[in-house]
Amino acid sequence: MAAALAAAGPDFRAACRLAEQERTELETLLEGRAAGLFSRYLDHQAQAEEDERLALFQCGLSLGRELAQI
Repeated sequence: MAAALAAAGPDFRAACRLAEQERTELETLLEGRAAGLFSRYLDHQAQAEEDERLALFQCGLSLGRELAQI
C-alpha cells in the first residue's frame, strides 16, 4: 500500500496536507456542540476507513492464497 501511495506522487501528498490544514482550521472555528459533533464524526470516519483498509487487506490476502494454490 505504501508503494502504491508513493507512486501516486506529489498530488496525493499535497491533497493529504491540504485536508489536514483544512481540518485543523475547521476545528478552530467550531465551538460547543458543533465541535463535539465534528470530533465524533472524525473518530467514526477514521474507524470506518480503518475497517475498510483491513477488509481490503484480507481480500488481497485471500486472493493471494487462492492464486498460490493454482
